[in-house]
Amino acid sequence: MATSLKRSRVECDLDTKVFLKSRNDYSVLSKRHIPKLPLGLANLGNTCFMSAVIQVLFYLKDFRNFILVEENLNVLNKVDTHLYSIEQDLEIAKSLRNLFLELQKVRENENAQTYVSPTSFHTCLKKYAYELFNFQQQDAHEFLRFLLASIQNLFANKTANTVKTNQENSCSNNGHPFKDVIESLFGGTVVTKTRCLECENETSHNETFLDISLPVFGRRSISWAISNCCKREVLMGNNKYACENCLTYTEAERYWSFLELPPILIFHLKLFSHNTRKLNQVPPCPVELKMTRWCDSKVDNSLKTYRLSAIIVHQGFGLGEGHYYTFVSSQLTDYISCSKHPDDENISIRHTVPWYCLNDTKTFVISESDLMKRLFESSASIETPYILFYVKEA
Repeated sequence: MATSLKRSRVECDLDTKVFLKSRNDYSVLSKRHIPKLPLGLANLGNTCFMSAVIQVLFYLKDFRNFILVEENLNVLNKVDTHLYSIEQDLEIAKSLRNLFLELQKVRENENAQTYVSPTSFHTCLKKYAYELFNFQQQDAHEFLRFLLASIQNLFANKTANTVKTNQENSCSNNGHPFKDVIESLFGGTVVTKTRCLECENETSHNETFLDISLPVFGRRSISWAISNCCKREVLMGNNKYACENCLTYTEAERYWSFLELPPILIFHLKLFSHNTRKLNQVPPCPVELKMTRWCDSKVDNSLKTYRLSAIIVHQGFGLGEGHYYTFVSSQLTDYISCSKHPDDENISIRHTVPWYCLNDTKTFVISESDLMKRLFESSASIETPYILFYVKEA
């Protein structure tokens, strides 16, 4: 359990020796299907790790809607400021809101602008997280955790009555009492169960998570990685279990499973080894993921199916070099209807479900089938999925 949820830190250096495949290597959907492409974000000098994360969070509708409501950021008189200093978190949240507003404004206006510059947000982050913004390439997973933790700290003491969204059903948390925006969207619970093999007494321990780190081994799939985390472990030898019922050390069986699933499941693939080299191995990742086999019996079956909706990609060979960019499903962007063009009778609906590549200031569209071929069908590649965002299907 501790291994699968442990915080990992991967620091990359300069954006050097980045090898970008031409978009001509893969078929791109006709522009007649695309009324408008999503906006890019300018790279301010080794800030691609920041841009990749921001792009995903902006297109997660419930998260975006929460951040865009100004009243949600008026928290100084709604929390106990003696518990911790919230000025840093508040400034980061307000700066993020301003960036979202700019993306929203340009997105809704008909003009030729194809990207925005996150200069103000970058300046704010450099002030409070210099170790992540010291002109070196850093890790997108580390930055994602930093940003979510900052926002979670800010709203930790807000109640349901003080939280508003600009859409009626946003951040609904499936009817349960509101916790905070981060926990309601990304937070889940796993239960670790330990059964003594002498007396059969079973104990359980619950633990929350915001993302799950999964091992990468050859061409083993994501399903294998999750199963590897959930596999039963026998505690024996020097690792015997201190049974409270037997009052002695005994052999025991331990395993964990999902007790509560969040609306958005984040999987971090552990690509980087201790010697700073990257595992350029690509595990197969299904578009649709059914979580049933890894869930506790108490989890409702109707809440176990997810669809892959965003991917943060790392391109490079190791910690000392690399580049991050993002693929986002059009189902998140609200930009496009997936209806077929009259001239496209031979094109399947699946083929016309587009994804967007958001690579700094450059954006282009690619079909879902070609994206799967590009990212998941090769046995080894320097263009490797790194963080996967699965959204629960209604």
